[in-house]
Amino acid sequence: MIRHLRHEAIDKQEWDRHLSSCPGPTWYARSAVLDVASPGWEALVDEDGSRMPLTWSRRFGVDYLRQPFLLQQLGVFATGTAQGHVVPFLEALPRRFRYADIYLRPAKQPKPTKGFVFSEHTDLCLRLDKDIPDLRAAYSSNHRRNLRRAHEAGLRLDEQLDPGRFLEFVLGSSQAARWKLSDEQRRVFRGLLALSVAEGNARVLGVRNGRDALLAAGWFVQWQGRSYFLKGLAAPEGREERAMFLLLDQHISDIAGRAGVLDLAGSDDPALARFYAGFGAGRHVYLRALMNRLPAPVRWMKP
Repeated sequence: MIRHLRHEAIDKQEWDRHLSSCPGPTWYARSAVLDVASPGWEALVDEDGSRMPLTWSRRFGVDYLRQPFLLQQLGVFATGTAQGHVVPFLEALPRRFRYADIYLRPAKQPKPTKGFVFSEHTDLCLRLDKDIPDLRAAYSSNHRRNLRRAHEAGLRLDEQLDPGRFLEFVLGSSQAARWKLSDEQRRVFRGLLALSVAEGNARVLGVRNGRDALLAAGWFVQWQGRSYFLKGLAAPEGREERAMFLLLDQHISDIAGRAGVLDLAGSDDPALARFYAGFGAGRHVYLRALMNRLPAPVRWMKP
């Protein structure tokens, strides 16, 4: 039987212990991460221990499930034979949630589920079980050329980039302006970066030129043998000088053999997917689950 737990009823220490024992645990589902990204999150818990976080919000008086900013995928976390059984959890969602737009970790393709529509999305991941020369040998010829160009331009890695400077570089960029981040998304961005720094599992890198100008920056989180590329950005000059090629190559070099996987957290964008695949990353599918139980006159409106 699947039980619904309000936030105050969740034992967060037990939650994190269970998460760590699941196959393929993810940093996104840690209780401290959920607390920042979705304050007041709730959960569904089965009698076998399987569980699913419910990241919800309220708008116009409607409670709905939504995917928190920067958390690529959540879903059901289970051990043993229950792994990947997501449909019973979707069917057990409290009726007060009239709308849902959430992303589920890789699992078996669900059977048709009343009220839900599923679509596939792409994550690119690079296995790091080889030495760096072998990993680089799997780069595309285009990536190897761009890396040579970055080195010839005299670019260098800044391994001590201040997190505050990283935020300033990213959030103050013209690209961030095009993202149109809400105040809530900016709060989550700052909060998750601060959490990862405080817990000691953040890696914030920059790439500088000979004038010491910051051309690119990236934020990684390393947890339980997996390195997540949470956010990165190259300035216009950095794109010209191929700074992001250098940043990712150096990170791969530094963690090869120490982390099992570099999770590049995307992408459905064809150009970005080609960029990640050029480092040898492989495609993994996760699912979007969309549900709309709003009354007919407002069904076309998202909360």
